[in-house]
This record gives sequence, structure tokens and C-alpha cells, in this order.
Amino acid sequence: MMSQAPVSNQRAEVPSIGPPLGEQTDQGSVQIPSIDDSTSLTAKEDASIPRSTLGDLNTVAGLEKELSNAKEELELMAKKERVSQLELSALQSMMAVQEEELQVQEEELQDLQIQLIILKTYQLWNA
Repeated sequence: MMSQAPVSNQRAEVPSIGPPLGEQTDQGSVQIPSIDDSTSLTAKEDASIPRSTLGDLNTVAGLEKELSNAKEELELMAKKERVSQLELSALQSMMAVQEEELQVQEEELQDLQIQLIILKTYQLWNA
């Protein structure tokens, strides 16, 4: 019989061999997660690592997560800024074209007014 290999889109369930991340074990160690949860650090509580240092490590991990979130938000805002700048540039170009068209129409209107004055003057002379 042939054994089946796991399909790549299926996740294998692996039983946990330690306490939940960030919690203290009964032996006095603490599981500290990394930012991307790919690795973790187990710190034993002994005289060489003060309890405040373990708290600092948790704080650092939290700050790293906040920094990562802030970077993502900043990148999103920068992308929105670029899109807004492109839209603004397109609108400014459209306005410039419309201003040129208005200038042409104004010149044509002035020409028509001059022609009307000439026509009225001609009619007065021939009446």
C-alpha cells in the first residue's frame, strides 16, 4: 500500500509541548513570542535574569509589534499620498486645459462684439 504525503495546503496539527506564549511555567520560565510568531524565547527565572528584565522583554516585543503596525500604516498613508498627488496633478492639468479653452472663447466673444459694432455702424451709415 502507498502512503499519502500531506497536501501542501493542509495544516498539520502539532501538539503543544510547552505553556502558552508569554505565560510563566511552574518551573519559573517564561515563553516570550517573537513578532512574527515563528520563534520564541524561553527565559528561565533565576538570579542572572531579574524579573524586571523579563517584563522588559515583553515590553520590547509589544513595542516591536506596535512599530511594525505603525510602519504598515505609514506605508499605506504614503501610498494614499502618492495617489492623491497623482489625482491633484490630473485635476490641475484639466484646469489648465479649461482655462485655455475659456481664453479662446473670450477672444472669440470679443471678436463677435467688434463685428457686431461694425455691423451696427454700417447699418447706421446706410439707413
